[in-house]
Amino acid sequence: MTATPLRNDSPAKGATLLDVFPRRRIIIHFAGTLAQGWSTVGILLGLSLLPVFMLCYALPDIARDWAMSREGKSVIEETARIDGQCKRMKLIVVDCEARITYRPDPDLPREITVEQDFMFIGTDYNTTVDVLRSTVHPERVTTSIAIDHLGNRIATLLGLVLLLGGIVVAGAIDAWHSYQRRRLEGKAMVLQPHVVSITSIDEHNNVKFTASVNGREVKSHHRMRVGDAPLFIRNSGMALAVAVPDTAYLILIDQDMTALAFTDLERAQLRAAAA
Repeated sequence: MTATPLRNDSPAKGATLLDVFPRRRIIIHFAGTLAQGWSTVGILLGLSLLPVFMLCYALPDIARDWAMSREGKSVIEETARIDGQCKRMKLIVVDCEARITYRPDPDLPREITVEQDFMFIGTDYNTTVDVLRSTVHPERVTTSIAIDHLGNRIATLLGLVLLLGGIVVAGAIDAWHSYQRRRLEGKAMVLQPHVVSITSIDEHNNVKFTASVNGREVKSHHRMRVGDAPLFIRNSGMALAVAVPDTAYLILIDQDMTALAFTDLERAQLRAAAA
């Protein structure tokens, strides 16, 4: 990896900062992420169960309605009673719920009430709803609005499952990188210094930055400890980071320089070069 010169300040001073960085093996105290452990695993497992739950909950109703949507497979049930409503959320999401009271056996007076609840993405829907009975399985009923928006219901379900799945995958990748970073802590390595450009710092102390590594522009991020801040270089928006050998990880140096096991003399030299 090659050192990155300062982009918007004195190259000589930038070179001084990189030159005074110690070339010895340095113990890493903090590699850029907070220990999350089993809490992260539990959250990811919980999120991964949501798509499964949604599929198990919604697919049976969709499959029954799909069968009834075919020509001649359902008729309007005149004797059934229906109570419910559809409401629009977030402009294009429609949430519908209905209570259908009907006779599961048309030849017997016994009535039962079933509930139907689903949502779909759409801009319009009918306000007049009929109850439909299956001609193949007379004990099954549904609503005309559920049949009319069957395609939207399927697309909405798939979209939500893919969204939640993407969140789980992204979280798992982040947890893996956090684990790999934590494994670096306590190890002594010869680290390569880089001057990086800070692009953002959020309320959780997640810092995003860019650096030039081997002539290639890379984007990276680093979660600092509570109360820490990057070691800025003359308040220029540039900061000091180190590259970990044989990895793609960059570790930001905090302003107190406690992330690495610097000596007091090394801290003084680095602070003077950054000032």
